[in-house]
Amino acid sequence: ENRDLQKQLNDLNLERRTVQIELNRKGDQIERAETSLKNLQVSHRELQDIHRTMRIERDKLREDVQRSDDRLAKETGLRKSLQRGEQTLMAQISELTRQRFEREEEIEKLKSLLQAQEQHNAEQRVTVDKYHAMESEMKLMQ
Repeated sequence: ENRDLQKQLNDLNLERRTVQIELNRKGDQIERAETSLKNLQVSHRELQDIHRTMRIERDKLREDVQRSDDRLAKETGLRKSLQRGEQTLMAQISELTRQRFEREEEIEKLKSLLQAQEQHNAEQRVTVDKYHAMESEMKLMQ
């Protein structure tokens, strides 16, 4: 019976050592898992910070894009308005140029008429002078 008890004691000691080894191994696994968990938590926080930063940057970029789109639309409207104004001014310039040429033609015609009138007046003065000269001669002859 002592042998049986000794055998049971040996078996129990062996089982206790096996359980102790298993317990130590599980403890090591838990420590490694906890270390890994801590590292993952740190990485997770870093990724969350990066994600938050990128989200903020994305929102800022969206705002920049919206402002740029608004500015572009405004500048496009202004450019079109300027182009319409320029077209209106060009049409007015063309009309004024046409009117100026018409007036210059009118002036040239009037100059020609004035010159013809002056020539006619000069001829009439010559005729009047001749008439006065003849009249004076006739008075002298009488």
